Amino acid sequence: MPFIEGDIKNMPFEDNSLSGYLSFGVMEHFIEGPKEAMDEMYRVMRPGGVAIITTPNNSWNVRRGNIKKGIKNIIKKIFRKEIVKPPFFQYYYGPNKLKSLVEASGMKVTKSTGAAFLFTFTEFFGRKNSHKISRNIKYAKWSKKLDKSFIKALGAQSVTISVKVDAIMHCFLCGDLSAKMESLNKYDVPICNKCENLSNSKYYSKNGFVSFDGDFSFNPPKLSDEIRNCHNCSKEYNTDAIFEDFGFSINVCKDCLKQPDINIKLSNAHVKPIWRDRENAEKLYE
Repeated sequence: MPFIEGDIKNMPFEDNSLSGYLSFGVMEHFIEGPKEAMDEMYRVMRPGGVAIITTPNNSWNVRRGNIKKGIKNIIKKIFRKEIVKPPFFQYYYGPNKLKSLVEASGMKVTKSTGAAFLFTFTEFFGRKNSHKISRNIKYAKWSKKLDKSFIKALGAQSVTISVKVDAIMHCFLCGDLSAKMESLNKYDVPICNKCENLSNSKYYSKNGFVSFDGDFSFNPPKLSDEIRNCHNCSKEYNTDAIFEDFGFSINVCKDCLKQPDINIKLSNAHVKPIWRDRENAEKLYE
């Protein structure tokens, strides 16, 4: 499929034509707010289309920084020093605020949460110290627990999963126009009666949470080209030095990766999160 360059506030797609919409760290960069971009998202989504949107959250560490900045500004006022306001870069939307912005476009938000506590710890200790693997491993274990806890709303990211609803919608698993509105009472995405019996449907039940299931691997060595056997079809395939394991903890060939049922299972049960500090990554891929 070719890449298409365009304006997300005026996309070159027909009404009701897209089945999915991914927006990671984009909506917070419009100084006038994201309404125009989100309205355009709603226009191009088909009934049952699923949108996943993330923005930076007003996390515990962001709040700490704001308090620190506020104290400094008070001191500057006392000593009559100039307070320089930095140019606009982005907003921080908490889970509830992001949910209200998405719903204003007409989408139905089926999950709204905070996540990514690990990044808050990295920000707190500073990027210069992010290469200290022992510290990262320690806080990665804590962050995984916090992402599942009641204080997940204070993580680094706000995440929403939303659906363009209609009486009958396209099923997330098979694509048929056969999923009913009632399915959203049980799942975060539209799933038809036929697909409810599939094993992959369990990944989208309402009791799920937003986080990586696997443990983080910190600064692993770069994988070289080699021959492996696919976990699913046993066929030999060559790994790719750039894409490595495609982000999964088991071997998978490109042909199997193209099969929706296999891809869904891999993306939910076999994601292998990797953390590479910037300096390490630049050396590997320079």
